[in-house]
Amino acid sequence: MPDNKINERLLRIRAIDELFSSKPGSTFLPESIISYVMSKNVARDYNRFKLARDIKFLEDDKGVRLKKEQVLPSSGVGRKITRYGYEDSKFSLFHDDISLDDKLLIREILGIFQLKGIDSLTPFVMFDINYGKDVPKNYSPILSFTKDPSEKKISTRLNTLLTSIREKKVIRFKMNDRFDDSKITKHIVHPWYLREYNRRWYLFGWEGNNIEHYALDRMSRISKDVNGTYKCANISIDKILEDVIGINFKKDDKPEDIIFWVSNKSSNFVLSKPMHKTMAKIDYEEVRKVVPEDVLYTLPQKTGVFIKMKCIINYELRREMMSFREELIVLAPNKLRDEIKGILKRMYDNY
Repeated sequence: MPDNKINERLLRIRAIDELFSSKPGSTFLPESIISYVMSKNVARDYNRFKLARDIKFLEDDKGVRLKKEQVLPSSGVGRKITRYGYEDSKFSLFHDDISLDDKLLIREILGIFQLKGIDSLTPFVMFDINYGKDVPKNYSPILSFTKDPSEKKISTRLNTLLTSIREKKVIRFKMNDRFDDSKITKHIVHPWYLREYNRRWYLFGWEGNNIEHYALDRMSRISKDVNGTYKCANISIDKILEDVIGINFKKDDKPEDIIFWVSNKSSNFVLSKPMHKTMAKIDYEEVRKVVPEDVLYTLPQKTGVFIKMKCIINYELRREMMSFREELIVLAPNKLRDEIKGILKRMYDNY
């Protein structure tokens, strides 16, 4: 059943549960049930046929024991009509003992993941719907992540990719070049992982014999490759990214020892929010073994700390280190120093 139909059925079942629970021990005519469900604006063209299917769903799929009473029509003439309710007067399919504070906390946590629009995560969205009715009108959220301005567009692509990964389907799509939208490449990929980083979603998957990653905002025309035989992942995403800050890397990149100086002003911030798991303070004598004297000569060593880490040099690493401006100075390796010098010179020339 398509996800949107599952959504509608769950909302109809919720409405039926509310009606049955509103008058414990009572039963209701089909017309009354249909009218109540329609009043909740959760179904279009709700009728006896759909009601019968919902009743069957409650009994067969959910194991709910229903009370059924055979009554004559109001005219007293004709075939008997079945009235429905819960056999157990205290039963509710959606009954819970969760306090309002706990419901608000659950909604805050679900809100962090920004699930709206992602049909593949329907069960979690239904939690939000179920608890939403109890939230006071003047309630204001107390927790959130920065929203992506292209959230709706990305949600559509997440839907397609999540389904393809779950169903183990090979996909085809086109990619716009990062710097030139007129350059478009075609890809056939075995998708297996999705990750969000710095307000952007990425897909990881096999393309040929290599594990590649793709930014969702640059993908288009995603479709299933009906002739493709899916190749499962044989490595964890944590293993792939263990030597990387962020997402970007090349298959032949190797981690390198990186040594840098941070001023006392920024050292606590840098150390409390490590760029990489290998990051640690080192003493001056260890630095002298690697870094030339002419580099250390003008360094204000008494007003800062030395830090070392081992990771791949990539765009995210350079961006992170440069974000500390004059408070951070790269000491080794020389190629990273030269790259940052070049970037700073070009920036200076632009001004």
